[in-house]
Amino acid sequence: MNEKERKKRRGRGRSHGIAAWLLGLLLIALLTGCGGQEEAVAVLNGENISLSEAVFYTRLNQQQWEQAYAETFGMDFWTQTLHAETGTFAQELKRQVMDTICQIHLMNAHAEEYGVSLSKEEEKEIAGRVQDFMDTHSKEVREAAGADKKLVKELLRQRMLADKVAEAMVADYEPQVSHEEAALGKMTYCLFSTLGTYDTEGNHQGVTTEERKVIEEEANSFAQRCGELGDINAAAQEAGRTCIDVFFNDNTDGGVHEKVAALVRTLEQGQCAGPVSTEEGYYVVQYISALDEEATARNQEALIQQKKALRCQEMYEAWLEEADFTIVQEVWDTIQVTEIQFLGDSEG
Repeated sequence: MNEKERKKRRGRGRSHGIAAWLLGLLLIALLTGCGGQEEAVAVLNGENISLSEAVFYTRLNQQQWEQAYAETFGMDFWTQTLHAETGTFAQELKRQVMDTICQIHLMNAHAEEYGVSLSKEEEKEIAGRVQDFMDTHSKEVREAAGADKKLVKELLRQRMLADKVAEAMVADYEPQVSHEEAALGKMTYCLFSTLGTYDTEGNHQGVTTEERKVIEEEANSFAQRCGELGDINAAAQEAGRTCIDVFFNDNTDGGVHEKVAALVRTLEQGQCAGPVSTEEGYYVVQYISALDEEATARNQEALIQQKKALRCQEMYEAWLEEADFTIVQEVWDTIQVTEIQFLGDSEG
């Protein structure tokens, strides 16, 4: 028997919502699998996890990562260091795959405890999704992942069951989020970008010093006009520019540059300000309102789901602490991610 290296794998990260929590570790839609009779890549509480399952997830995620990162980091990105703590891109990909395999198997192991199973309707839904998967992914990807219909069906079944377990875990948990806690104000900004442009072949063309001066002058003129009108949207309509609404409070910048959010927090409601110089360009902004009811309602629901996801995470980590999870390292090492394999691969 192969020597086994014992590793406890802890859940990582916080995501919004239960489904997002389950999916957070991977970029693909399929996350789980079943242990077959072949060589085991890992063992969870005595259950073998098959090598074919690990190959499946690794290759599908490899395709996704290559499409997402190769253009930015280059054709040798798999061997580049992602973070000092996590190692290379390839090592991080494999870590995430193994974490998720453990997570989903452990979730499925608790299905009976919560009285969770798949209905006939759900089984029929899975049958339809199998063909969708086969149609969506190219022959090259399917072959590399070992994705035949039987395997895909079982993976989909396990994934759906895991989703249902996650819902059952917090079915009786109703976290409270007050209106005050969820309250969001609204700002609207217009960005005069200095990031340059890309041509049809993806080549970047930065702005010159002269062009930057022109952009800054335009931003200054726009900010002055906003102040005169007291309405950034009206000024944008005159100038033929686009404005973006952002919802924020003391705990979140709403996705806008932190320097812009910091400025808005010093303004009076309705006041315009800027331009704010950032690495992205020049921002002109207006503080619209201290409270946006629609955004607050959405945020209140999002915070409730976030708290439910946190409860799921905590329960999962407690299960993991008690679990016996072993990676068969010499088998796991047979799956190599060393070079670009799927870039340019087409679907269908």
